[in-house]
Amino acid sequence: MIPRSVMLSSPLTTPFIEEHHVNVWMGANVSLVAYPIAKGEQYNLVLGVPRSESMPKDIFNVNGDVAEMRRLYAETLMVTTGQV
Repeated sequence: MIPRSVMLSSPLTTPFIEEHHVNVWMGANVSLVAYPIAKGEQYNLVLGVPRSESMPKDIFNVNGDVAEMRRLYAETLMVTTGQV
């Protein structure tokens, strides 16, 4: 979860915390759902990525590696915007 103060510190993220909307983005093999929670005091990001072969089948929520998430989403963004 991202604190409201952090979201308000950037003009890029301010609209997301001020407007109480659910934002959904889907790309090739990844997805993102983001929305304010706790009466707008926090912002939740849910990232969906392909399941690792080593991950047990009965596990659905894990802490992700930020560098790996950035890599996966950057690759998808380049494909969807034609920057490959």
